[in-house]
Amino acid sequence: MINVSKTGWLKIDNEDSIYCTLHVPTKKTRKKAVIIVGPIGPEYMHCHRSVKCLAQKIADNGFYSIRYDHLGMGDSSSDLNNGDLMCKWMNSINAIKCYALENLSIDEVIVISLRSGALILAKYMESNALNFPIFWYPYINGKRYIRDINIIDKLLKIDITDENKNINGGGYPITPSAKKTLEEINLLNLKHKKGIDSLIIEDSNVPSNTKFNHVMANNFNINNQLLPGLSEMTQQAGLSIVPQACLAEICGWINNLNNNDEILIDKQGDISLQDLDGYDYNETVLKFTINDKSIFGILTEPKNRQYNNIILLVNAGSAHHVGPNRLNVDLARQAASLNKASFRFDLSNLGDSNYSSEESLKNPYPMTATEDINVVINELSLLYDKELTLIGLCSGAHNLFHAILNSTNNKIKQFIIINPLTFYWKQGQTISAPEGNQSEIDENYYSNQLLDINKWISLITNPSKMLNVIVFATQYIKNKIYNITYKILALLNLKQPSQLESDLISIINRSIDISFLYSDGDPGYKILNNQAPKLHTLYKNTNKFRIIKIKNADHTFSSIESRDKLITSILKSMS
Repeated sequence: MINVSKTGWLKIDNEDSIYCTLHVPTKKTRKKAVIIVGPIGPEYMHCHRSVKCLAQKIADNGFYSIRYDHLGMGDSSSDLNNGDLMCKWMNSINAIKCYALENLSIDEVIVISLRSGALILAKYMESNALNFPIFWYPYINGKRYIRDINIIDKLLKIDITDENKNINGGGYPITPSAKKTLEEINLLNLKHKKGIDSLIIEDSNVPSNTKFNHVMANNFNINNQLLPGLSEMTQQAGLSIVPQACLAEICGWINNLNNNDEILIDKQGDISLQDLDGYDYNETVLKFTINDKSIFGILTEPKNRQYNNIILLVNAGSAHHVGPNRLNVDLARQAASLNKASFRFDLSNLGDSNYSSEESLKNPYPMTATEDINVVINELSLLYDKELTLIGLCSGAHNLFHAILNSTNNKIKQFIIINPLTFYWKQGQTISAPEGNQSEIDENYYSNQLLDINKWISLITNPSKMLNVIVFATQYIKNKIYNITYKILALLNLKQPSQLESDLISIINRSIDISFLYSDGDPGYKILNNQAPKLHTLYKNTNKFRIIKIKNADHTFSSIESRDKLITSILKSMS
């Protein structure tokens, strides 16, 4: 896909701005623009790639399309902990609609809502006239949405019994007031003047909701489609699959609304979007070009623009640059309050650096990662001449590790490694459990199950699982004997350092300090301890190599408490 887009922030009131991407048609432009109201909560991250591909496909069909991050999410301002944001979420739709009508030479907007975005659109339509709404795999009521979010917290073993506390929401908190507002929304209560066309897309793998369709048919001229691939779209970013049938159906439906509404593209007004002027930070979009590739990122600077250090934050897994549960954004803005700048960016095959829907390109360990990262390192060094701190979670740690090993840039002063699953990923290995460290990953998994009575019952009653445990135990004993022997020989200098140990020492010898942060529920420390046992002894009581444990945390720091601990630990390790 050819990507022609404008990115930046749009003010919705005196306090807040939403981050938007305007996809610009490259040929003739239609008189209707399209606004995409994406999901809130974890599915915002899961569906990001599908929303992005849909927005670009709509632009390829001659329509301006605008996608954006809800307030408190992604790159927009505010915070989900700031009470009930529903009014501002609705105001966001109005702000984008006004921007489009004033600047894009169009006379109508079409609004697409996806998943929980349908709840926001339904609330908006209670008081705002709207033609051509599209409900794409919608949550029909807010109670169902809150129930699903509570299930996530339950799986994460987070207490959900106190209704006066925020729901963690898998890293996307919901305040009690926001919960109340969401639970009151029901698309079955949606009223609208008859005669308005509406497209509804439901999952073909589950029975259609006949009551919902009957109610909608009483209020709209509905076109109801049952299409495949919807549940696959809402999987985690690394597993999510773009539902091509849905994209084609939506674009076809929009095209059929009016085939004779073309205008000249040069009649547009000022379509530029602004930088973000936050309370104690400023943000701007930066793009770097590598041959035919583009690297997209956002620079966060302290308000006074006085700083000596820039933090580099790269993709964790296949998720885009905001980081899991908005980690990179929160870290960047808190660092700015301490006079540290940061640049969060997407590798050339991920996030907003790439607009292809080709499934192979979502690999979080791409062969181009080292080149991409070193282009960013060198470009930032030339532009700002500041010291650099590189921070990577999971695959981000792996990719930064190899970029440093292949860099000669002397501005890199610190490397912060968080929860790596491997240091040497190879093509053909699985992403979630790279085979090179399978023993540590298995050991960590079984260790975490030891105190779970339900797991023991399942094990006793299932012979096949017992066999798996026996196989693991046998391999575990062999690995343990090998690792203990290796550590003793290494400490006595009777064994050559492993590749990992040698590589980490070479980084330290270049005056780059390393901090290793890990969750107590993650295999990262076991991998380090087994493969680089001398490292901690060599640099004990120095700042050259530090190990920091984050208690009660999962791989991506899904709980509010664990994420706050992580950010505090990162900033402390930089002081």
